[in-house]
Amino acid sequence: MLAVLACSAVAAAGAQMAAGGVPVHERLEVTIRADGSAHVLHELKGVESPVTLLSVPGEHSGVRIYDASGDEVGLPVTEHDGGFGVDVPASPPGITLEYDLAGAVTREGDYHAWSYSYPAETLFFLPPGTGRIHVNGGAVDVGNGRFLCHGCYALLEYPHEERIYSYALAGGAPEARMEIRTAATVSGAGLDPGVGVISAEIVGGERAYVDVAVPKALLAGPYEAYLDGKRIAASAGPENATHAWLQAKAGG
Repeated sequence: MLAVLACSAVAAAGAQMAAGGVPVHERLEVTIRADGSAHVLHELKGVESPVTLLSVPGEHSGVRIYDASGDEVGLPVTEHDGGFGVDVPASPPGITLEYDLAGAVTREGDYHAWSYSYPAETLFFLPPGTGRIHVNGGAVDVGNGRFLCHGCYALLEYPHEERIYSYALAGGAPEARMEIRTAATVSGAGLDPGVGVISAEIVGGERAYVDVAVPKALLAGPYEAYLDGKRIAASAGPENATHAWLQAKAGG
């Protein structure tokens, strides 16, 4: 049983990502496929002094290095911890490095996870149907299937299959509806206004995040979350005029 309670004070926790970057990058794109493999593209500007371009760690294949005309470029490639480096000489034109990556995204319970670490702004293209991703525990909506990570050191997690549940509370007015997004199965949601509790039965969903849109007209924050009677960590998400999001983890 998951319960959301109104309380006098709750410390809000937000996800943060380390700043930083590699100045020679024009762009860095990572396309995550449904099977957990990825395709990586580095596009570099021309550089004034020699640099070593490091790959994203993982199992690499299909490596290509080419110039702006699409012509293959022969550059020295050396091994580095968990990957490889390309020695790029000082030159006005840029180069592009592409490769496939396996073994980076793992399946943990009902979620895919990737401890991604690379000191450059990265644009992720997520598998089709992914509407929400958790970054260092915080939920990020990705309705267009894209997510931009700035100078990126982050634990990325997204559900194998996310379910969205909507419940009509207190007469069913739009401002009184509760929404729950999770990989788990939810049933029996309801409101006890006398004690200020919204509760729901959570079944399965190993390591599942539970994101709850709480109708503020029925239950004013701040909030606490409890699972089977024990308080669990929860963080405040975005809110609008009618609803506040609360993010918690049901297991793992």
